[in-house]
Amino acid sequence: MNTKTLDDIPARPIIYMEADVNSHRALVYNEKKEVLEVFLISIEEKLIQDFLTLPDDKKLEVIDFVDFLKSRNNKQLELMMDDIISENAEALKELAK
Repeated sequence: MNTKTLDDIPARPIIYMEADVNSHRALVYNEKKEVLEVFLISIEEKLIQDFLTLPDDKKLEVIDFVDFLKSRNNKQLELMMDDIISENAEALKELAK
């Protein structure tokens, strides 16, 4: 069996890395701007990559926006539940007996 170790893998410094938002690809370049690797990244990885490049004040804005989205989603869920309860009030009263 031919087993490789880390010492067998040639060192290739990452000079530049970019992510393509539409395809979620990440490109790794060497110092000659030659593409060394192309790999897919998840939406979460892309978000983290972009988040880490932001200044602290912008990071706080992102956190606030995420909290807003979660709050809005919870409010929509509450409204749907209220609609279900009001639409089925008669049946719920019967079941409560």
